[in-house]
Amino acid sequence: MGEEAQHSNENKKRQRKKRKNFISNAKKYAKKGQLGRGTQIPEELYQYFVGILDVIKEGIQDPDEREALVRNVLERTKGEEINVVGNQLGCRLVELLLPYSSSEDLERFIEILSPELRKLSADNFSSHVIETLLRVSCARATEHLQETDEPPVKKSKKDEKYSEEHIKACHEFTLKICKYALNNLEDFVWDQYANHILRSALKCLSGITLLPGEKPKVNLFKETVQDKKGIPPHLTNMTYKVVPDEFKEIVTDFANRLSSWPQFKDMAYENLTSGLLQEKDGEDKPLQGSNLPPVFESEPAVRLLEAALFVVKKKTYTQIYAKCFINRLGQLAAMPMLNFTVQRLIDNCQIKEEFEPMFDELSSKFDTLLACGNTGVLVALAKACLRIKARQAQFIQTLEKSLNCMEDNQKHFALQCLRLVPLGGNVEISTQGFFINIHGSVILQTVLDFQRPTKAVQSILELQPESLLYIFSEAKGSHVADAFCKGQFVGVKARDKLIWKLKGCYQTLAMSQHGSRAFEKIYESASNEQKVKIMAELSEKSNLLNSTNFGRLIATKLDVAGFKLSQNKWEQSNLKKSDNKAD
Repeated sequence: MGEEAQHSNENKKRQRKKRKNFISNAKKYAKKGQLGRGTQIPEELYQYFVGILDVIKEGIQDPDEREALVRNVLERTKGEEINVVGNQLGCRLVELLLPYSSSEDLERFIEILSPELRKLSADNFSSHVIETLLRVSCARATEHLQETDEPPVKKSKKDEKYSEEHIKACHEFTLKICKYALNNLEDFVWDQYANHILRSALKCLSGITLLPGEKPKVNLFKETVQDKKGIPPHLTNMTYKVVPDEFKEIVTDFANRLSSWPQFKDMAYENLTSGLLQEKDGEDKPLQGSNLPPVFESEPAVRLLEAALFVVKKKTYTQIYAKCFINRLGQLAAMPMLNFTVQRLIDNCQIKEEFEPMFDELSSKFDTLLACGNTGVLVALAKACLRIKARQAQFIQTLEKSLNCMEDNQKHFALQCLRLVPLGGNVEISTQGFFINIHGSVILQTVLDFQRPTKAVQSILELQPESLLYIFSEAKGSHVADAFCKGQFVGVKARDKLIWKLKGCYQTLAMSQHGSRAFEKIYESASNEQKVKIMAELSEKSNLLNSTNFGRLIATKLDVAGFKLSQNKWEQSNLKKSDNKAD
């Protein structure tokens, strides 16, 4: 029954609404003579913008081509800036291009839009451009303040990315718009468009790039991912950019003014104003008829509470825990919305004396959490056990019991952990083609980093080679290979046994997308003798290995052709390189 529920949940996740294509809609409306909502722009310019968006969607990899496109498009907006930013299509395009604009173009938009701030900030299209102008200006004004890992090098004025004049202009505009928002606080707070400008102003002044759970804005320019994934779940540290003291003073002023409002206490319970307080929107889903504190009866307030847990100091964290969570964790963790709040509480716990009572309160609820699917709480607990170095053995024991993997069934622990489904009466279960739960995979990876991961290690080694091959070739299971090979407390003999068990599977493993990355981690952890044996297996059917892109990359990286031609020469060259890397 539990397994059927897992598959049902997975199918629901896949049923996503098809997103409307903005460019297709723009073309369709243009044929009807409708040149976008908002202010009107010349038809020739509108059609030009549609063509440019098509080009951007295809992707521009060459930096020089990108720079030329940005320069040419922004040049075409001259004389039409106010109309362009007020038009649905023009607003979208300018918003995309401003982060890549030249100093001259950015300053031109600042100069032309600044006198119209009041009107533009409350407009559903141009407000996005004002917000982007603020973010870009603040980034350029503070870029020189950020520390880098590279050794300091004296740069000539020609080498500087932006001139001192441009940095000063960006600094002044950042201060201007932030002070303007602060001086018009009463209007900005309650306006659905200006409110977002106020949020961006606070983040810029505070040096915050992304808040917990916030996803970055995706620019249509196809870029490498780098640091644009957002803040991952169960992360306990947030980094801040260096900002001038002048910026921090405005934030303090804002906080003092806002907290002195008579209606301040009510702001946490409204979508718009709660989003301002935490920089993240919520959706109102009050919990009727519960005996919980009022903060848990409104989702906007709950999301604000989660943001607070992420940033408050230890003393305030303890006060929030005592007032809102003690003796309620089991109830909250089983709720669809509030289990995420419990996760944030656990994620940000740093003190062993506070975490142990949390764990003890939730340890009796593992069965319930598995049944209702709120397994993110189990992930948070596992991560906290690792981080705080507490209750690790108890976590494994409690999870084993909930998965029915005690005593004679311990060998099934790894498999049932991956599935996050209790073992049924028939222990002879199928080990191929099963659903791997992402939370189960993360839990198993975390347990492999515990100080005593013996039970998890042994249960993995009990799996048949075909099952290991399936797990390591699957998107969510492949990372288990990383944890096994890198685990600080996973013994050398255990790794040797895993490498031996996969004999005959390396060819297949290296040929798949996720299997190839698992293969690399296993290969890196192998001894020189084991590497030679793996290479011998790969070289036997090298043509098959080269039949997929992923296998071809492995074959090239490890020089399978060279091994096949002369094993001795390959060993002298490649094993020596491995030894040097190890050193």
